[in-house]
Amino acid sequence: CFGGVRAFDHDGSEVSLRSRKHLGLLLYVAAHPRTTHGREELASLLWDGDGRKERHSLSQALYDIRSKLGPVLQVDANTVRLVPDRITYEAIEFESALLEFSAAVT
Repeated sequence: CFGGVRAFDHDGSEVSLRSRKHLGLLLYVAAHPRTTHGREELASLLWDGDGRKERHSLSQALYDIRSKLGPVLQVDANTVRLVPDRITYEAIEFESALLEFSAAVT
């Protein structure tokens, strides 16, 4: 990420998530917008501990994100994915602009 990381709701108000790991989860999923992530994978990526504790921490993070940002994530018993066109992630916009610029220059 370039500089600080901030999240905004659909009204443009800044949203404060409960922890940096919750923000990290949102960033990770947003950085892979076309990927369906396994809940186990995400839990073990961000939290240490036994599987049950990791899954509980993931559930709390998903609740925090969805309660503050709305339906930006599709969540079921086994997977998590970004809902298309519900979130803007500036790094992806930057990459797209860079690709367009590179194509125009060459």
